[in-house]
Amino acid sequence: MNVHLTALFYTEDLKTYGFDNIPKPLIDDLKILETEGIQLPFIEQPLFGSVIQVTGGNLALNTTLGFVESFSATHWCRFCLTCKKDIQSVYTEDYPGLILHSVEIYNEHCKALNEDSSLSSVFGVKKSCVLNSLKYFHSANNFAVDVMHDLLEGVVQYGLKLLFQYLVKTGYISMSTLSNRVQSFNYGYTERKNKPSSLKMDDNSKQLGLNAVQSWCLLRNIPLILGDVTERDDNHWTFLLLLIQIVNIVFAPIVTDGMICYLKHLICDHHQQFTLLFPDQKLIPKHHLMIHYPRCIKKIGPLIHM
Repeated sequence: MNVHLTALFYTEDLKTYGFDNIPKPLIDDLKILETEGIQLPFIEQPLFGSVIQVTGGNLALNTTLGFVESFSATHWCRFCLTCKKDIQSVYTEDYPGLILHSVEIYNEHCKALNEDSSLSSVFGVKKSCVLNSLKYFHSANNFAVDVMHDLLEGVVQYGLKLLFQYLVKTGYISMSTLSNRVQSFNYGYTERKNKPSSLKMDDNSKQLGLNAVQSWCLLRNIPLILGDVTERDDNHWTFLLLLIQIVNIVFAPIVTDGMICYLKHLICDHHQQFTLLFPDQKLIPKHHLMIHYPRCIKKIGPLIHM
């Protein structure tokens, strides 16, 4: 996979000129690439190209694709029209009444915005994406997701922190012993640089204070670190194993149709277990984005390649 820089701009320029104007030279070149192509010395026919997917962080994607930039908004999901309240009970795209964003729906929302300037957004759509003027791209058909922030720096650390708090609260293990086990565990030569730093357990955040690689390393090894301190039939342990299986499939370089179907059920079971085991906690937006992962994988392939 090659990454080539094509454009840079300052945040202040974005505020001054707006997002539609800044990428215009790039989009003009892309339109030429789509229609006329470019001539290369080693082939006779012109080479054509286009944009098919845009990747980035969740905020960057919502901004670029024309969706609202606040994840506390009533409708913030760039994949569906589920409202913030219903997200707590929607664990799969098969949920009755769930409406997915489509090109037709997106365009209708943009039309409503153009007809009524008093509207700031319509079902999460804030404006039409300038990239939609390209021949083969549309915001509603962009299936790239931010697996690093969604999982490794989001759902994984949130789930592990709640699990650790449960183990300490129920007397399975003390906080000091837990920390000592995590720090003294032999993660192996290949993981020596990924060893988790000290865990942040004494704050009200939903994170453990780890980076993405440390979080992934800890999740993989937790069954070995704490497997002897809890009962195998404990639902909290099942919750952990569900999370591990989800991460294994999401980060797999090759994914079969059977794995995609299995992932859908794993995510549904995980979210249901979360609401049952931690009734005082709420699913966060990153939990909701996970329910769209199976369809995204079907559309664009293994997410680790994005």
